[in-house]
Amino acid sequence: MFRTVSRSPICIDIDNTVADTDTVMRHLMRAVSAGRVDLDHEDVICYEYWKCRDARGNRLTSEEWKKVVSDFHTEGLLDAQPYEDVVPQLERLKDVFEVHLVTSRDSASAPLTRSWLSQHGIPHDFVHFVRHGEKHRLPIGFSYAVDDDREQAYAFYAIGVPAIVVSQPWNHLDRHSPIERLSGWKTIATRMIERPPPRNGAVLRSPPDADPPSGHARPS
Repeated sequence: MFRTVSRSPICIDIDNTVADTDTVMRHLMRAVSAGRVDLDHEDVICYEYWKCRDARGNRLTSEEWKKVVSDFHTEGLLDAQPYEDVVPQLERLKDVFEVHLVTSRDSASAPLTRSWLSQHGIPHDFVHFVRHGEKHRLPIGFSYAVDDDREQAYAFYAIGVPAIVVSQPWNHLDRHSPIERLSGWKTIATRMIERPPPRNGAVLRSPPDADPPSGHARPS
């Protein structure tokens, strides 16, 4: 069944976009490795945390990483805090756009994710759980996408969806990139509101909430 919506839909990632997942992940990495791996935020220079080395050159083993991801999805995600200004800026966006929070978190995290969103009063219209790297495949016709994953942002751009990456150490862009890299939710929301994409009438979309995936991908 399809239905008409009056606000243009936008795709907003959760981890390291709405929620400061990075702080929690690095804490779990220290705990699981018994202090052997101690990453600073600036040490996370690639999207795959397990490939990053701390100041002493240490990084996680594959088994340690699986444990970190499992711990995050079962309880650690509740420790994450929303980034500054997320709530008021998503309220601004929600007045203009239909806000879809889209994440590639493991299926085990779905109830906790919804609980976290409610606990922190995160404004949104729908939540979707998809496989890593496949947010752009949702049959919704997004007008904008905001993510911390540079490759996901490029995937949106490739199908004609304007994309913004939230500035993080792992998502630097070259100066000719068609993707915007912005810091701070006030800046991001203002850019989207002041530069709305062309609207071609009503948007048709399928029902929300795709089935959650399972596995041990990095939350995004």
